[in-house]
Formats: sequence, C-alpha cells, structure tokens
Amino acid sequence: MEKIDLPSIKIKKIRAVNRLNISTQHSYYRKHRCCWAISVKLVGKTTYTSDGKVHISDPDHIVLLPKGAAYKLSYEELGECFMVEFEADYEGENPGITSYAVSRKHDFVNKAINLERLWTFKKPAYELFCISGLYDLIAKLHETELSGYYSSGKYKVIEPAIKYLEENYADPDLSSEDMARVAGISCVYFRKIFSIVFGQSPMRYLQSVRMEKAKDMLSGDYTPITDIAESVGFKSIYYFSKTFKKITGYTPTEYARRK
Repeated sequence: MEKIDLPSIKIKKIRAVNRLNISTQHSYYRKHRCCWAISVKLVGKTTYTSDGKVHISDPDHIVLLPKGAAYKLSYEELGECFMVEFEADYEGENPGITSYAVSRKHDFVNKAINLERLWTFKKPAYELFCISGLYDLIAKLHETELSGYYSSGKYKVIEPAIKYLEENYADPDLSSEDMARVAGISCVYFRKIFSIVFGQSPMRYLQSVRMEKAKDMLSGDYTPITDIAESVGFKSIYYFSKTFKKITGYTPTEYARRK
C-alpha cells in the first residue's frame, strides 16, 4: 500500500462529522471501510494496524483512512476525537492508512470543531462550507507534510529566487542569472542547488510552469493564442507554439479544440 497523496483527493460529499467520546478500552477489526475518514484526536490514543504497520492517532498525530481500508482498531488510551467521514475520488492507486505528525495541533482541532458545528446545526449552505473546511484541513496536513522539505537548508539557500520566479514567471527575459543574483549566489551554484531541490534545471522548471499555465488558459474561454503566449512569457508566438507542441504533442490551436 502506498502513502496517500493528499493533492489527489477530490472530495465529493461529506457523510458525517462527529465528536466521539471513547469511554472503554477495546479493539475490533474492520474488513472494508465504506468511505474515507479523517481522525483528529483531542485526548487519548488509538492505533490502526494494517498490513503489519501500526498507525497512531493521538493529539500529535492525525490519521487519514482511505475507502476500502482493512485494519484492526485498538483504543489504547481513553479520550475524545473528531471523526470526519466523506466520499472522495482518488487519482492514485491503492492508498494505505497514513498518520501525520502535527506540531500546531490546535490549528487542526479548531478546524475540526468548526466542521462539527457546521455539520450539526446545518445552517444555509452548510454542505459547501463543510467541503471547503475539509479541503482546508487536508491542505493544512499537506503543508505540514512538506514543512521538512521547505525548511531544508538547500531550499532556504534558493528561497528568495523561488519567490522571485513566482512573481516574474511571465517575464520573457527572466533568466537563471537573474534568480541567482536575487539569491545572492553564483549562477553555477544556483543551478546546482535548484536541480537538487526540484530535480530539474531552473529554466526547464520555468518552462513547465509556463506550459501548465498556457494549458489552463487554452482550456478556458477562447483567448487569442498571441495573447496567451505573451501572458506566459513568450515574445514569439512561433517559439511558443513550437515549445507547446514539443511538450504536449498538440499545437495550441489543437489543444484548445479538445475542450
């Protein structure tokens, strides 16, 4: 079983949001979970054992349970938790139970409290607000998951350049030299660190960002391709079209007609 890829979860419907008091220590087996669920613990400790691995749910760990999961659940320490059950599509394959260590646990508890109130009192548009709130909680989990990566020493070296790239990706003159200068390091060293962090060169990464943005724009209401090319940082429509076809296999016009 693979670790859950959080961005691949597409929430369809909330089934229930409950605040549970665990007053007896016991265990039971579940052969096939009928929907997705996320457990946010206030007090106590629960373990989920699946495929020989133990996943902890306590105030410092949030557990995400995918639909179809089989596991043994054991209430090791009595307490209280929020359980959010929901339907979702998932783009990956065979996700397994995943436990996330969280440092700012009060952030998650507050989000869970708000979700439970919305669901319980069912004010106008509560279902939409609950889906939005659950996405917010999952996004916070993903941010926590990535925090070690973004706090790494190598990322910190080039972080000013990354922010500069994000602000100026549509500038056709943006170069590795510009980004290295913003980071205060040599261009050679910048390219080396960037490739370690992102797995590709700065300009290839920039090109992929521009192409993804162009695909988004081509998928929307019709906009002249010349304007799209300029909007994503290309001075030449010929070079834009050539690059776009090389990467996607379609000309911009062909891609726009696919919608």
